[in-house]
Amino acid sequence: MLNAKDIQLTVDNINFFVAGGVGSGKSFFASTFPTPGFVFDFDKQITVYRGLDFDYAQYDMTSAGWLQYTKDLSLITKDKKYKSLITDSTTSLQAVAMERALAINPSRNEAGGVKFEVHYSLMRTLIEAELRKLLTYVGYKVVIAHMEADKDNEGSIIGYHPLLVGALKTIMPSFFGEILYAQRKYVDSKLSYVLQTVNQGYFNARSNLSGRQKLLPDFVPNDFNSIMELLKKKKEEEDKKKLTPILILDNTKT
Repeated sequence: MLNAKDIQLTVDNINFFVAGGVGSGKSFFASTFPTPGFVFDFDKQITVYRGLDFDYAQYDMTSAGWLQYTKDLSLITKDKKYKSLITDSTTSLQAVAMERALAINPSRNEAGGVKFEVHYSLMRTLIEAELRKLLTYVGYKVVIAHMEADKDNEGSIIGYHPLLVGALKTIMPSFFGEILYAQRKYVDSKLSYVLQTVNQGYFNARSNLSGRQKLLPDFVPNDFNSIMELLKKKKEEEDKKKLTPILILDNTKT
């Protein structure tokens, strides 16, 4: 029988869902991950990764673009040559998936547009299938999403959510252990790019890496190596705390 107390923290196969507004540092964060890497570039913003060891492919907003993406993903998950896989971004990916859904089912509503119950359901099915395939890959996975505001009846902002359609707003993040929100914050009048790790304020962030031990602070630097250093330091501190009472008990027995 398995016991949760035996679970060990591993940091070599983590899934990150990173949401944020324009210019919040989402793609920059992805660019700091271990290489060689691969970028599924739907936003066509590959210049962020310039000079780094990332292969990439770009996709047109067409049904053919979706078919090329699924082909690339299948080949890459079998090849296993990359340390990090980046999807930039799912907000654009869903538009490509919709083009595929429309090609599969050419029916339209009375106004000549999409049938929500038909095409959005099919789009969601297409995306979930490829997402599950992506998450089988052993390595770092970073999925990026743009963000939009939730507003009350008076137009006041009451929160933010990933810029995804329908149930995908909540379903897609639920696949990930790390749900981080990229932000710009001023600290001592200096602009910093950070990632929120906890459910606080407008953002429903979550970090399984941090866990009950709070191995990560509420806001972490927008950099993979910095996060790993924080985890390493806190884990060493936690290990020392666990060792101390064991040594004391051993001494009382002798």
